[in-house]
Amino acid sequence: MRISVFAFVFLGILSHCLGQEVSFRPYHKGFRVIAKSGLNLRAKPNTRSQIITKIPQMELVKLHHKDTYGLEKFEEINTEIGKYKVEGYWLKVQYQEYVGFVNTAYLIPHWHYVEQEQTPEWDSINNEWVILIPGSDCAQNVYPYQQYQWFGLYESADSSFRFEPIEFEFFCDLDEMQNFHIVAQRDKDLRYIIGHKQNRMALAQGINTGKIAAYVKQNPNDTLETTWTQNFIEVTSKASRKENRKGEEYFSLEYCNVFLVQDRRKQLISEFGAMIYWSGDINGDGIRDYILSSGEYTIELWIGTNAESTIAEKKAVYFGAPCC
Repeated sequence: MRISVFAFVFLGILSHCLGQEVSFRPYHKGFRVIAKSGLNLRAKPNTRSQIITKIPQMELVKLHHKDTYGLEKFEEINTEIGKYKVEGYWLKVQYQEYVGFVNTAYLIPHWHYVEQEQTPEWDSINNEWVILIPGSDCAQNVYPYQQYQWFGLYESADSSFRFEPIEFEFFCDLDEMQNFHIVAQRDKDLRYIIGHKQNRMALAQGINTGKIAAYVKQNPNDTLETTWTQNFIEVTSKASRKENRKGEEYFSLEYCNVFLVQDRRKQLISEFGAMIYWSGDINGDGIRDYILSSGEYTIELWIGTNAESTIAEKKAVYFGAPCC
């Protein structure tokens, strides 16, 4: 069986440059709707015109004409810690047999398809569970809003955490370098947004483990091999002492294996280091769950299990991106 994985990339769309407005010309042939309740297809490029039909979230629309039809400024979203402007250009598109106008504030480009063989591991990721980082980013992590029950993971003043039901919006802003936004009005102390299809969230507290460093340089060993354990984590690393062309010494990391440990079980989760951001019981089954990062631009949700050889399973990944 094969699976289509959508790669969405928003490149080079800035509406201001050196203080002067630049007209936006779309160069993608298709876009996907990200408005959580769907997007109105209108007869004319304004919010007062007739609604032809409503396009459900995640549906694909095809660009009908490369021109844009004016900039529309919508009502700002005010949150507990700031405000977000919402504005975009009107595009003429085709959806099924209908032709009309939609606004880029609620679209992301449909870049291309990447075909790959489906594996049991990837079949379970971002399916039952989803994890999002609130705020602004360059990567578009969008999921069918109505298919999930959503909860915010909030950090309290004493570094404990709590889950609360949450509502939020997806939208894009062409004026910003970090132009994709996941915005909740109740965003003070909000660290993560987690979705689950069966509403099995336990509104239980977790703990803040802090960032666990993957590797700490030590001197004066020529070859450094270390093993250390902290709480439920074991890290083994090896680094060699080298010199650059200027004769300056530095350490080259050969590997940094990070394990989850529990009772007599030990599970490798990364060979190149990891950061543990949170641990606790998300779904109320009495087993520790984890939010961690094993890559520079990813955040992962691992759900604990009682399996004999597996402490936790990776269930969701937030894919970040460098903003350039």
